[in-house]
Amino acid sequence: MRLGDKERPDVLQEDIERAQAMGIRVVARIRPQQRHELDKDVIVSAASDDTAVHPTVVKVPNPKNESEDFSFQFSSVYDGDSNQQEIFDNEG
Repeated sequence: MRLGDKERPDVLQEDIERAQAMGIRVVARIRPQQRHELDKDVIVSAASDDTAVHPTVVKVPNPKNESEDFSFQFSSVYDGDSNQQEIFDNEG
């Protein structure tokens, strides 16, 4: 199944629910921009619904269609300002 297929989010959601029931959490951290990237647009972003404490989705623009984003679901997503201790304290 391709990433752009409409059924894919349902499959991913089922996998996430199954993993959470087993006590598995997958956490992503969006790295800070490097010095040579500061003048470029930020293309990776974190998103969430209103009920989440931390964002749970990483969005990346589709390079072939700028009006479309690819979304990747995680247990939690942290931005580049987060440090290892913060993530450990929140997730550990």
